[in-house]
Amino acid sequence: MRRQALVVAVSLALGCAAQREAAAPAPRSPAPAPGSEAQRITAADLATLVESLAGDEARGRMTGTPESLAAAERIAQALAAAGVQPAGDAGGFLQAIDTVGFELRQPPRLVLIAPDGTETEAVQGADFSYQRGPPATGRFEVVTVRQAADIPRPPRADGALLLLTDRRSAQQWLAEAGAPRGAGWALVLDSGPQTLGAADDTPPRGLSSRTERSESEQGPTRLRLRGPLLQRASEGGVAAVRLAMDAPEVTPAVNVVGLLPGVGTAEHPELAQQALVLTAHYDHLGVARSADDARRPPAAPGETGETGGAPDLIYNGADDDASGVALLLELADAFGHGPPPARTLVFLLVTGEEVGLLGTTFYLEHPVVPLDRTLANVNFEMVGRPDALAGGPGRLWLTGYELTTLGPSWAAAGLAIAPDARPDQNFYERSDNIAFVRRQIIGQTLSSYDLHADYHTVADEPDTLDYRHMEAAARTAYAACRLLADGALEPRWIEAEPVAAPAEPAEPAAPAAPDQPPAR
Repeated sequence: MRRQALVVAVSLALGCAAQREAAAPAPRSPAPAPGSEAQRITAADLATLVESLAGDEARGRMTGTPESLAAAERIAQALAAAGVQPAGDAGGFLQAIDTVGFELRQPPRLVLIAPDGTETEAVQGADFSYQRGPPATGRFEVVTVRQAADIPRPPRADGALLLLTDRRSAQQWLAEAGAPRGAGWALVLDSGPQTLGAADDTPPRGLSSRTERSESEQGPTRLRLRGPLLQRASEGGVAAVRLAMDAPEVTPAVNVVGLLPGVGTAEHPELAQQALVLTAHYDHLGVARSADDARRPPAAPGETGETGGAPDLIYNGADDDASGVALLLELADAFGHGPPPARTLVFLLVTGEEVGLLGTTFYLEHPVVPLDRTLANVNFEMVGRPDALAGGPGRLWLTGYELTTLGPSWAAAGLAIAPDARPDQNFYERSDNIAFVRRQIIGQTLSSYDLHADYHTVADEPDTLDYRHMEAAARTAYAACRLLADGALEPRWIEAEPVAAPAEPAEPAAPAAPDQPPAR
């Protein structure tokens, strides 16, 4: 993709989006009496918001897709209706991040070239599938890799690796060879199933960094071979490949950012200069390529899993994380119709969480309030169903409870917020808050995820959520954030400030397949 064409496409898309941001928002429930702004948070409004974000028409909100951009526009409308000021690009709510989504105009063409020069054209879906990385075109000499020691050093910018192992081992081998995720190579060919797939002529979608990054920084193009073609390649039947991926249509990936300026207090006017960043991610996994690829929850005993109709291919992402987005938008509305906060509030709805915290990382590089004045991040992730280990409906749990004074202070205030009862799941490190921690900023997540079986499956639908629970949880979250916003709480690290390991480079992904779950 040429830089000029990309910038024009992004600018046009954002310009159209900015015009649509001003559209009238959906009607809300009648406002309660003045002074009771928390009562504006209702189960009915939460249900409406979740349905608007996680209905089938949103097609799973995969980062960098037109449906994801449309979801961002709806979120911007809700923030505007709440009375929140835009804090994105060009005076709007949308903040374009350093990533674009693309859709090829036609399927990629892959030709395998044998050592004797014989050429075999592969069929998308049947013999191979696009996985991730920028579009690539050219001829690439193939290095067959059966163990980590087979990977040459240094990487070859015009070469391809054929990794004859499972995905986890492949990633380990690449790291051991000093080429994490295939860095420095043009193309990586992963091993897939031994069975032949179904031919698919659908042009694939993917993600790519903007053109100011070099190709090596973006990572390689990754394809997955399968079936008899993979078997032939593994037996030494491929010396080179020729790949053609046409110039794609691009869609910007965007965060949505709003601001409520702080006013300080009579005793502490300096509080207005401090910021509390409230976050939730609105992206999800998109649409499965086929019924075989669609991940579904385990069938109950005696069930066959057959629906009798067209297969569900859409990862709706109602709990993950339309629920957190809806809750955060209700908080924005309550704050926007209540007393001005003493501290500045940043409402940050991010994209790209499912593919490497892309949106949050970009925001931290381009904050609307400087990071040295950012007090803390409170993140909302999967709040759509009650968790018995947290105490049941209406109650939330907090990641990193033992690391800061925030959880104990909220508990002392009588709020229904408990410690994370599943520390073995490492939830503290598995959401957007951890990007703030890596910048030495307090970052913690409020959730009620109960390890339900619909997580990252096509069954995570809006009608599976408990909106009465969400209403109670959102009002608790408002009370918790109001204490921070008004300066009644000063969160601190309990002992030494934790230093998290640096983030791994983000790896943009194609819509999910069952044997390649996106990292979280």
